Amino acid sequence: MNTALSKLNGLYPYIIAIAFMVLLTSLVSTQAVSASTITIPGGSGEGNVDDIKEILYNWIGNIRMIGGVVIVIAIVLAGILIGVSMGNAAKRAVGVSALISAVIGIILVMKAPDIANYIIQEAVSDASSSS
Repeated sequence: MNTALSKLNGLYPYIIAIAFMVLLTSLVSTQAVSASTITIPGGSGEGNVDDIKEILYNWIGNIRMIGGVVIVIAIVLAGILIGVSMGNAAKRAVGVSALISAVIGIILVMKAPDIANYIIQEAVSDASSSS
């Protein structure tokens, strides 16, 4: 039993990442696309760039909220792992590693919208200059 738990300790970050990806993919709905027209869910139907920008900004906000929830859960789990280590250096190291990963996750979640906004603005400026 102890060896099975020790093997699971290294898998916590992967389990959390897979759960996050499953959650994101469950939020995306599939839609049949006809050959002549593509409709954007939530758009006005005119197909202009502003609709796409608005949808992307909404998605960025949603993903940022989900990321914040996942990070809070990761911090709580890291604290629990550190708390139940009971002086065991290996278990404490796993908890500290999870806490460091959560802090890196906070930085990524906070900076990701800025990076996405830059990419969106560059794409919009390229689209408007090419037409």
